[in-house]
Amino acid sequence: MKRFCFLFFFLLFIVAASFFCVPTAVLEITRKTEEQVLFRSKIREGESFSTIIRHSVHLTPVFENYKVNDKGLIVLTGTRLQDFGWGVPSAVSEDMELNDNFFEIRGLSKVFDSIPFRVSQINDPAFLFRGKKYYLLKLVPDGERIEITAKKTTLGAYIFLGGNIDAFSEIPSATKRH
Repeated sequence: MKRFCFLFFFLLFIVAASFFCVPTAVLEITRKTEEQVLFRSKIREGESFSTIIRHSVHLTPVFENYKVNDKGLIVLTGTRLQDFGWGVPSAVSEDMELNDNFFEIRGLSKVFDSIPFRVSQINDPAFLFRGKKYYLLKLVPDGERIEITAKKTTLGAYIFLGGNIDAFSEIPSATKRH
């Protein structure tokens, strides 16, 4: 009986330990001045998210679309914009199409370790993920920098760091379904 109990607990320990070693990709938004994590969520390989800004000259929305690759890195996959010139591409070699008054540039594949992002009242930035729009100015003062990162970690490390964080949910006007 002792041997059976030992074997049972040993196997239980191995299963639990391997569970905490499962690789997991994590998406984070960090306020750089204070190194404060504003948002953290697990993200699946190939899952997408977007940023949206208001162009400072054209005053039209510009969407940047990203996904996380198998290495846990961020890949720019496309852009949606309404105007060309003055700080936006004037010539495009990638696949482009006009849909709903937006030029959609597809077929991009630019890999980033992180996305540095300056929050400004001029560009009124937001982060779009899993059907929610997160208004960055609600938590980050004008002119401050945030960083969007994706990284591979283990499930155990993810849990140890506190799991999901969503500081935006503490302010009712900071998010909305889109």
